[in-house]
Amino acid sequence: MVRSVVGIVVGCAAVFALGTMAGAVVFHGTPPQGIPGATLATMLLVMDGLAAIAGGYLAAAIARRRPRTHGLAVGVVYVLVVQLAPAALAPFTHPTAGPPLWFTAAATAIVIVGATIGGAARHQIAHG
Repeated sequence: MVRSVVGIVVGCAAVFALGTMAGAVVFHGTPPQGIPGATLATMLLVMDGLAAIAGGYLAAAIARRRPRTHGLAVGVVYVLVVQLAPAALAPFTHPTAGPPLWFTAAATAIVIVGATIGGAARHQIAHG
C-alpha cells in the first residue's frame, strides 16, 4: 500500500515537473496569455503526453505491482489535482484568460492515456 501511494505521488510529481519544463520550453519568448498558435499548442500536448508516460512508468516501477492500474491512477490523480481543481475554483478566484475548452479536454485525455501507457510499458519491460 505504501509503495502504491509513494509511486502515485512520485509519478504525479514527475508529470508536473516534466510538463512544467515542457511548458517553459514551448512558451519561451511568447506571452503566456491563453494558448499559442496551433503548432505550439500541439508541441505542448505532445510534451504533456511524454511527461505522462514517464510519470506512469515511474509510478509502476515504484509500486512493483499492477503497473497499468498505477499508471492510470497517476493520470486520474494528476488531472483531478492539477487540471480540474484550479478550473473548478476559477470562478471564486481571480478569473484569467485560460486555455480553450478543447485544449483542456485534449490535455486531460492525453495525460490519462499517456500515464496508462507508461504503466503498461513498465509491465512489458518487467515481464517481457
